[in-house]
Amino acid sequence: GRAIASSWASTKWEGRAPHGGSLVRVSLGGARDPNLIANSNDEDLGALARQELERMIGPIGEPLFVRAFRHVRPQPVVGHASRLARIASRLADTRGLFFASSAFGGAGIPDCIRRATRAAQAAMEQLAGASQ
Repeated sequence: GRAIASSWASTKWEGRAPHGGSLVRVSLGGARDPNLIANSNDEDLGALARQELERMIGPIGEPLFVRAFRHVRPQPVVGHASRLARIASRLADTRGLFFASSAFGGAGIPDCIRRATRAAQAAMEQLAGASQ
């Protein structure tokens, strides 16, 4: 299929869809199909998203609405984890530099909060050690 991810917001959070309905985000394009977003109009992307959902779960009925949001940003590719490990090892002895970007281990909000919290704690520990 051409979908790279789907997120069921109405399953995660109540009130995101009418009773009996679902709010679903389907991610298309990315590193596997970089020209899809640039070469497709919103209607075609919506139709493809629906087709991908139906391929995964069966008939879904007519959507109440469809929106296309185009996010043009880098997507991790094969080898990303080993690159991150090399960066971390090179920066292990670098004082005062901390990373908390979504590129460093998942773009989800909980992942970003966890990384930012760890980076802030490491910075505070380093500052506390420097003041002693």
